[in-house]
Amino acid sequence: MKKPSLDQLLSIQHDISREHAREHLNRLDARYFEQFNPEEVAIHIKGLSEIDSDNPARIMASSLADGTVSCTVLSFDYPSVFSIIAGCLTATGFDVQSGNVFTYAAADPGPARKTSLTFRRSMRHRVQPSLRRNRKIVDHFSGFLATLESFED
Repeated sequence: MKKPSLDQLLSIQHDISREHAREHLNRLDARYFEQFNPEEVAIHIKGLSEIDSDNPARIMASSLADGTVSCTVLSFDYPSVFSIIAGCLTATGFDVQSGNVFTYAAADPGPARKTSLTFRRSMRHRVQPSLRRNRKIVDHFSGFLATLESFED
């Protein structure tokens, strides 16, 4: 699949903002767009636009006809978050067979300004955490339920 256009995404999911769609298109690499079709991309944009500090994640799961379970987690990027998510899924009886990690590229900090080295070093700890918070993830897992529970349960 190829990267959808901004207009294509907006026509699929009418209630996403142009800004969120543009950011999603610009901050994810080609591998992401090869994995998901335009309808899924539009749904991801909608879900990512709804996360905030009070609701830091959206989870989408579905059961396919062959018994495979597909689970996509939309969230902010944190250190080790992929391992934590995979561990939580495994603890619930989800036998992860494969997983893909897609992380927003760092935000463009804007035009460069001339600053002293001392000022840049003192600002590093203030700037980097805010850039990290702006990074979002789309982590996708496929597998099977290894429990007697039904998918709905």
